[in-house]
Amino acid sequence: MKNLKTLVLGLSFGVVFAFTPACGPATKCSPSTCNGCCDASGVCQGGATNEACGQRGSSCQVCTIGQTCAVGFCSGSGVGGGVGMLGGGVGSTGGGGGAATGGGTATGGGAATGGGAQTGGGTASGGGAATGGGTAAGGGTATGGGSATGGGTAVGGGSATGGGAATGGSSGSDVTGAYSIRYRLSNGTATTQSPNISTALIGAWVTENGQPVYRTGAGQTNGTFSIPNVPPGEFLLRFNNNYFQTSTRAVSLEFSAPGRATATRPTIDPTTLAFNVSNLAPWNTDESALHLLSYNAGSDDLQGFQYYGTNVPAAGATSYAGAINYFLYTQSFGTPMIDATQGDVAYLLQQRYTLDGGAVALFTERTLELTNLAMADGQTANVSGAMTNTAPATVTYDYRNPAYVTAAGQLTPGVGAGFSLSLYETPSPENTTIDAFARVAAWSATAPGVPLTTVSYGRPFPSSWATVAYYGYGNTVARSLPGAASPNNYTSSMYSLVPLQTFTSTPIQPALGPVLNPRINNADLTVDQTGVGATPTFTWTAPTVGTARRYQVRVDRLGLNQSNATRIAATTVFDVGSTNFTLPPGVLVTGQIYVVTISASSNANTGADPAMRSSTMPHHTSTVISGLIRP
Repeated sequence: MKNLKTLVLGLSFGVVFAFTPACGPATKCSPSTCNGCCDASGVCQGGATNEACGQRGSSCQVCTIGQTCAVGFCSGSGVGGGVGMLGGGVGSTGGGGGAATGGGTATGGGAATGGGAQTGGGTASGGGAATGGGTAAGGGTATGGGSATGGGTAVGGGSATGGGAATGGSSGSDVTGAYSIRYRLSNGTATTQSPNISTALIGAWVTENGQPVYRTGAGQTNGTFSIPNVPPGEFLLRFNNNYFQTSTRAVSLEFSAPGRATATRPTIDPTTLAFNVSNLAPWNTDESALHLLSYNAGSDDLQGFQYYGTNVPAAGATSYAGAINYFLYTQSFGTPMIDATQGDVAYLLQQRYTLDGGAVALFTERTLELTNLAMADGQTANVSGAMTNTAPATVTYDYRNPAYVTAAGQLTPGVGAGFSLSLYETPSPENTTIDAFARVAAWSATAPGVPLTTVSYGRPFPSSWATVAYYGYGNTVARSLPGAASPNNYTSSMYSLVPLQTFTSTPIQPALGPVLNPRINNADLTVDQTGVGATPTFTWTAPTVGTARRYQVRVDRLGLNQSNATRIAATTVFDVGSTNFTLPPGVLVTGQIYVVTISASSNANTGADPAMRSSTMPHHTSTVISGLIRP
């Protein structure tokens, strides 16, 4: 087995210290070589961060504001942790912040991406005097959504933020709401905070006289917000780059995140982590990786340290001495510092990729608990000690292959179809909040058919930690711009996240199938469509397997990177409760090409709008992929 390191990264979840060979050609990142995601440079990433989220060799996606990366998927409502809607702030909230993830230049889009004068509205689309009710009140160039209000760098939404008639039209009442984050610690305690959302983009799309109209809202420093003049009935709530279809007049956006609210990122270069670790399992240069994480620091999705490590371990080595500039890493991934003086306990894991009974497998071989790792800005912190063997464990489950094969016929056609299973451990109550914190083992069948039904693995954490199973069936769907050197890979799939006791005591079969007959303006959504207009209507039929509680319509604008590879240039996400949805103005731009994914979801949340709070287990999702969509 050569070049297995790429696959090690694809199966990792946390800070990965793998080491790239000094010479030799790199393996091309693809579904056959990467179980994580392929970044814009063709490098396989772990697929577990908000900045590089994906699995099974799909192109890495940047999770939008309001989403976190959970087991390879960008999910709304804090699935898998992360802060949810702000996308910024300190790195303790799942690493999702700063300009890169929160909607700054990189993700939000500059004038071209986010909506300059042409995209964002201007006088014509923003609603001049005729539409908006006079230049001043209705929204001429300035208020209706020109370069400044229609999108710009951080908005990424064009005229979706403007609206012309936003200040005119029939009367309504205020929609009020509050946004809060519940920070969870490993000892079971939690602290709820209401962040400053005075700079958040808040509003509502409503329908008046058959036309979409935007109402601009405002957030406050205490986490509350209001949107004036919203007519009774259903509307589309906007909070930054996430939209929620609802009729709720008093909105509660409640999200949950692992880690301290007080965790910070380094600001001084260098801030160093120095390693002196013994008693490793004999190092395999193709298969071995080191992985560092801390629940209380919120360091649950760190990866890619192979780009910053020094002193590559030799084959067969049983110790590691080296250093990493943590400042450089945090510039890319927004990761917080681990600080034992604040109660943080860290774990260093040695993991190994191999084959197990014909299945691609990831195992955690050894572990080192670190109770005194205290990082400080601009200082060197030491990671030292002797690794110990992980506690052996075995899982047996009842896999029903015929049920998956039948349901798989409803997925978007693709390649590499098969079943996969990952086991995660978490100190949180696994039955209350989705918290797939650290992957300790994974198996992915190398060919369709019956996978292993009894698997052995090592548990690296305290015995009090709970285990959750993430499993399902999927395939890779390639979508490529004309003339591109390579496609952007999506995953059409059916996946579930459940407590281990549920996984081992019930038949393993699809819990939620994909939506059926997805259409755009009554045309087949799964094939290329041209001339769909600026505000197309999507319809679909509810899954025949399971019961969906919400649907997510994700609109990706495609672009080309410097290597002429297809990538996702901008994303807008809509969470809806019905099986039909019409896009508001400003999302689709003439001359651009888009891919739309429709995901069904079901979890144990109660209430009318489960998307507006952290998801709970059992959690089930399924996804279908569109063809290339041209306005």
